[in-house]
Amino acid sequence: MKHVISLAFAGLLLGATTAVAAVAPTPGDTLAEAWVDWQEQRTSPLDWGYSFALRQSDASAYQRQEAALLARLDALRGAFPGASAWHDSLRRLAGSGLARSPERLDLPHLAADLRRNPRLTSLVHMGTCPPPDWIEVWSQQGVSRLDWQPGLTSDGLLAQLPRDTRRGVDVMHVTAPTGQVTRLGIAAWNHQRLPLAPGARLVLLNPRHVEDRQATEALLAELADYLATRLPGDACELKGFY
Repeated sequence: MKHVISLAFAGLLLGATTAVAAVAPTPGDTLAEAWVDWQEQRTSPLDWGYSFALRQSDASAYQRQEAALLARLDALRGAFPGASAWHDSLRRLAGSGLARSPERLDLPHLAADLRRNPRLTSLVHMGTCPPPDWIEVWSQQGVSRLDWQPGLTSDGLLAQLPRDTRRGVDVMHVTAPTGQVTRLGIAAWNHQRLPLAPGARLVLLNPRHVEDRQATEALLAELADYLATRLPGDACELKGFY
């Protein structure tokens, strides 16, 4: 079954995200140690596929990235039916102030090579989310959320979309909850199939809706990269550092 959630409503869900603590780290404290401490305080295990952190260096760059994307999306208003919804949805996401670094910073990843274990003094926050029950789709129709089901693949998701949404589209950008972005071929000549995890975000657009195809393809890639900086679920828990 498909359910569509407007990003205005999704914004209310994001608003429920709470910072559960504010911590004053000492210079030697590391993220791996903080993950261990947090796990020990919990009665249920952290889901490492939905656990993240935000580097200070990334946080300072997002405002410029958001402004540039919003300006480019504003120029596309009227180019396709969902263009205004893309702009408004991005503006709400940016306005929430909720972000992450688009990389794996969970405990298993850090423990595999402690040389990449950052100091807490270099971070804004760490956080975790329960896996959501949706897949988010940015298409010519706007922004919608569809039900995630076990075993769902890119092919199964595309089959749920209106035919006109996917007709003529060669490539779809898939942003995983871990922050990885995949450029996925979905036409007959370059077809690829990808399992979709709960909370994945998909960006696709029929090129006939725009005049400058090359510039629009670059924009779609930048949008997918930006979505990798958003939290991978709703009702997440954050621990901030100051």
